[in-house]
Amino acid sequence: FQAEDGIRDPDHSLVGSEMCIRDRATAASVGFNALGGLVFWFLAARDFDADQVGQALGLFQAMLFVHYLTQLGLPVVIAHYGSKLDESSAKVSAWAQDTRAIATLVIVPLFLLVTWGSTLTDPLREAPFAAPLFVLLAVGAGAGTLAEMRLVGRRSWLWVVGRTAIPVTARIPILLLGVAATGYELFLVAAVPICVIGFLFAGVLRFVVDRAGHWWTGDDVPWKAVRRFALANWGSMLATEGPIFAAPVIVAASVSSRENAPFLVAWSISTMTFVLPHMMSQVLLSEASKEEDLKAVARRAYILAQTVTCTVTLVAWAGAGVIADLYGSEYADLETQLPILVGANIAWVVTTISLSVARAREQSKVVLGLGLLFAVSTLGMTLILAPTGGATAAGWAWFGGNCLTALVALWSQRDVWRS
Repeated sequence: FQAEDGIRDPDHSLVGSEMCIRDRATAASVGFNALGGLVFWFLAARDFDADQVGQALGLFQAMLFVHYLTQLGLPVVIAHYGSKLDESSAKVSAWAQDTRAIATLVIVPLFLLVTWGSTLTDPLREAPFAAPLFVLLAVGAGAGTLAEMRLVGRRSWLWVVGRTAIPVTARIPILLLGVAATGYELFLVAAVPICVIGFLFAGVLRFVVDRAGHWWTGDDVPWKAVRRFALANWGSMLATEGPIFAAPVIVAASVSSRENAPFLVAWSISTMTFVLPHMMSQVLLSEASKEEDLKAVARRAYILAQTVTCTVTLVAWAGAGVIADLYGSEYADLETQLPILVGANIAWVVTTISLSVARAREQSKVVLGLGLLFAVSTLGMTLILAPTGGATAAGWAWFGGNCLTALVALWSQRDVWRS
């Protein structure tokens, strides 16, 4: 379970699943995605009522959730086994694409079956062929993510940025053209460009650049090690990062679309700050070569990440009312919900740095225990409070789960903070 952060690729001097984060081109890609998403949903909130935006955002968050669920550790596999320009790397990339597509075709229908009948899937029940199209969109999004990892390995930095920037930029003029009239159509405007670009990039990379149509031929790839490596990373990532994608889906399935809209807008803003301490801790802790360095770097990472997070939280508390006014009267709840969700990041700083220290020390049981506690506490409280207390109660559940996990995480690495 420490494999996620313990991988070192000597060819590229990158660390495991953080290779994208450590590269400026991929950081630009993340920035495009975050900023483009904020602009798109802000414009949508001006042209559509909260009920329609809530439907579209709910479906989009559901697609993000199944997209994350079907990763199967495959992006990290490509980072480790498929980051070179040789034939075996091309085979690993092709195998990952096929494996993820099959997993998506199995897992996403099961997800729809479980959520069918909730407010989350209302738009899919009303539109013809909406459910199969949702599955296809999930396949395309997954293909695009794996293609981006392959592009990172090939150091095609311009295309790494383009893979995200093209669909994020293209959907804004499509929205402004007024082609969408319902919440479901608004979701299609947000999701279809991502799917199309995902299929296009994956297809060109596989069949034109890599020419890896038949990955199953030859014996130059250690397939047992590849599969074991994928599953180990998938298990670790599901526990520690899965709640970030699952919690908004639970809320979307538990409350009305109109109540869901301001919550998911606030959630989208807060998750931008949620990844900051994680990125900082991974970049800094990857440089620690021995125990003394690890403790010093962990404290430095904590101070830096907490300074940024507390500043962002104070800004959110002060500006939540202004942001709510910009979105309109239907988003009044955002003024209360945004400070709660952003404030949870203060506790997350403690958890994510403690997790990084535990991984660096190869404390697998600690990593697994903290991940499970984070998942159970945040999602458990959300499942209990969202149906009865609504979206704001779900925000407090997220805040409480983060605080509980942070206390245990702080205790688990208490020697770091004492010295």
